[in-house]
Amino acid sequence: MPVREEAQVFGPEGSHVGILTQREGDGAAPQVACLIPNAGLIYRIGPHRFSVKLARALAEDGIPTLRFDLAGVGDSKYVGESSSARERILASMRCAFDELERTTGARRFIVMGICSGAVNAYRIACVDERVVGAFMYDKFYYRSRWTTPVYLAKRARVVGPARAVVAALRALGRRLRPKAQGEEASTAAFANLDAENPPKDEFVADVNKLVGRGVRLEFVYGGSFPAYYSYAEQFRDAFAGEPFVAKVEYRHLPMLDHMLSSLAAQRTLQSAVLEWAAGFARRRAAGERHLEAP
Repeated sequence: MPVREEAQVFGPEGSHVGILTQREGDGAAPQVACLIPNAGLIYRIGPHRFSVKLARALAEDGIPTLRFDLAGVGDSKYVGESSSARERILASMRCAFDELERTTGARRFIVMGICSGAVNAYRIACVDERVVGAFMYDKFYYRSRWTTPVYLAKRARVVGPARAVVAALRALGRRLRPKAQGEEASTAAFANLDAENPPKDEFVADVNKLVGRGVRLEFVYGGSFPAYYSYAEQFRDAFAGEPFVAKVEYRHLPMLDHMLSSLAAQRTLQSAVLEWAAGFARRRAAGERHLEAP
């Protein structure tokens, strides 16, 4: 079924810009709508236009989707009094939910985020009870005792045991040494993203609360950072004994790169999102979906 895309300007003083994608002819309010915030410093199209393609596929399945720029990224701007990066991000996402409710009638929302967008999906879920699901790609790396041994074993098969150990020691040295002044300046643009992993105990407490509230969570890890996530059951092992482990979904898709640079990678992740989102709204009639070429 065809979909339509409409530019939306919303928020204080029209400060935010997004694209609402929804199925043609839908009249009744949907069961759920989806929000896709920008990923890192990439504006609302997403890496290699993935957000555009995903929004269209979700809309075809009857899930209206708003992909938008957070304040200060892309076409959205800062307005009002100065606040912390986290406060600005959460305010932006609340504005986007309000816009989705105004334009579609939806009162429940799911959020799909990549990298820093995943962190923002998690954070807004923690503070806004309108969120019923969050799909998070390539974020929240918590090591288990097997992470490094598995990584080294895999690397050794490629480059040889000695070179794998040397590379691991060099990587450890880089993590431990203080950053040079030039390095700090080069990462200044990312400081406002506020996208670091939360402390593990804080993460555990928050996820247990979200699961207790009935929020459906999916954590997906690609293959770009094997030193941080090296095998399929790392998430389970990292949080062994925690009540939420059996109640969230997690998967390791090592064939995917972080930027989803191939159409095959995009199709794989899109299929994972659609499968997850099918639990929130009735899917359209079975049929093949194809991503258009960029």
